Amino acid sequence: MKANEPDQPHPAPPGAQLRIDAGEPETHYCNLTRVTAGPEEIIVDLGMTVPQPQNPQQLRGKFSDRVVLNYYNAKRLAMALNATVARYEKRFGAIE
Repeated sequence: MKANEPDQPHPAPPGAQLRIDAGEPETHYCNLTRVTAGPEEIIVDLGMTVPQPQNPQQLRGKFSDRVVLNYYNAKRLAMALNATVARYEKRFGAIE
């Protein structure tokens, strides 16, 4: 590694314990998403659309947050979201 390159993250050793500080994460409402993918990562942009006061039929959208995931974490997220939606549909009915 060259002197001016940042340190690369190191994988946790086998059997390592992860402690997560739940703290107070920021909350953002999202009704607009965009997903793009590259060879090593998936980029998820999150945002919101709002009706325009002068023309309520016209929406304006703006992306405000971005999440970058490697494919392993993206698959874990997809599985968690699928399970969550399945539980919701079992309780409240199918989402069309």
